[in-house]
Amino acid sequence: MAPYHSEGIRGQIVGMHDGGASIHTIAQPLEVPPTTVHDTICQYQERGHLKSLPIPGQPPKLNDQDQWELS
Repeated sequence: MAPYHSEGIRGQIVGMHDGGASIHTIAQPLEVPPTTVHDTICQYQERGHLKSLPIPGQPPKLNDQDQWELS
């Protein structure tokens, strides 16, 4: 699984790209692969935001109150 990059890193990627920097120029100082830079820019252009998509899966069966009562 690919590592998660914060919205801050993704924001820096988009900001540097908007400033005219190339993919390789962005990747080096941020220490991320060029493919990550490319994917982040494409996702931003498609979605219009930098937020992560919801993680799929079944929600927890117990809420905070239930967890507290069991502990």
